[in-house]
Amino acid sequence: MIVTKGVDIICSHGDTFECAWEVEGVTVAGSTIFSVKPTAGSTDVLLAADCIKSGQIIRVAISADDFATLAVGDYVYDIVMISGDVKTTLLFPANFSVRAVVHNE
Repeated sequence: MIVTKGVDIICSHGDTFECAWEVEGVTVAGSTIFSVKPTAGSTDVLLAADCIKSGQIIRVAISADDFATLAVGDYVYDIVMISGDVKTTLLFPANFSVRAVVHNE
């Protein structure tokens, strides 16, 4: 399960994670990277994934096995676009909460 509240995300531990955003005000070019950290000021990237671009839509898809490496807890995430020497933050740090589940599948 994935729940979004504005830009904040709540998701289930160990599920396949997939989310998409529509980018406005800038042309999507180069590579886009979704990153999860413990806090906005931290240098420790706990999870990162390249985004898939389609026009002004960027999408991140993380397998259940890769996503399971992120422990249950509260984090922050953002998305950055890198095109040559230009870095553009597409989304400022927002809350990213991973919740426990009961099932074992």
